[in-house]
Amino acid sequence: MYVWNPGYSTLQQLVAPQEQIILQSTTQTVEQDILQFLLEQSKPGIYLLEEVLHSTVAEMSRPRCYNS
Repeated sequence: MYVWNPGYSTLQQLVAPQEQIILQSTTQTVEQDILQFLLEQSKPGIYLLEEVLHSTVAEMSRPRCYNS
């Protein structure tokens, strides 16, 4: 499971070493648009995205596409 919010520069991964859940930084840097970033990644997983719904209508209606 991965976690992202606008305060992070990289995706965070939930890990559970020694039965304690912590957030650990990954090497996946998100420049601006988290939705476009995820569309372009081919990494399966569960992604918890914070504050995405607070985007403006213009940002949310911008076309996004997956290029394989």
